[in-house]
Amino acid sequence: MPDSLRRLLIDPRLDQVESTIREVSRIIDQQFNAEFGVDLYFAGHGKHGTGNLVLRDGVLSPARFLRLQADDAEKHEDTTRTVGVMLDSCYSGAFLIRLAIDAYERYQCFRMDDSHVSCLPDEQCYELDVLGHGVFTYTTLHPGNASVDARSFGQAILDNDKSQIAKGLQGLVATMSSATAYLTEGRQCSLSLIKSSFLEVDGGFASSTLGENPDFQTAVRELTSFKIAK
Repeated sequence: MPDSLRRLLIDPRLDQVESTIREVSRIIDQQFNAEFGVDLYFAGHGKHGTGNLVLRDGVLSPARFLRLQADDAEKHEDTTRTVGVMLDSCYSGAFLIRLAIDAYERYQCFRMDDSHVSCLPDEQCYELDVLGHGVFTYTTLHPGNASVDARSFGQAILDNDKSQIAKGLQGLVATMSSATAYLTEGRQCSLSLIKSSFLEVDGGFASSTLGENPDFQTAVRELTSFKIAK
């Protein structure tokens, strides 16, 4: 892989990310003219309080992500363009909620596609040495093995056999909707948006539906209330 491409993928500048979003949006407008849209995948740093994605020399906000596509999307009154995200970054729940509200309130040309983020608005993300990845990325890419031999897994833990432990963790989380919460001992809970307006903390811990006049703070309270429940 050329160094220039590797740098773009690993440590991009804000202008590189924005120009890529614009170009993909333009291609959709010119070649498809339908309900296709831009899905954003990002693993990196998120900004406290907003969830904005931290790039090499700036941040990308939800409003900016939509604005970069809006001119192309608004050309076609008879279609709505989907937009979705998968984010493994601290405070990414704040980005997802703000994105959903902006798409709902400010732009009739967008509708949210199913989206998944690594944590709630007040949470950081974790990496585990045994996984070699961020927990959310690992459990997303490796949904696992349907069965795990308990004796072998226990022995791997005793032997600190990281390869076998990783395989066992894949199996343990294979059927768990709250995999990130399990592996981080409840410090990180992933969040999903389904069918444009239904937000759920994975594992059924809490949920919120964006109704008329959606409010960011209300959604955050509803989605994090389980953490202080007695």
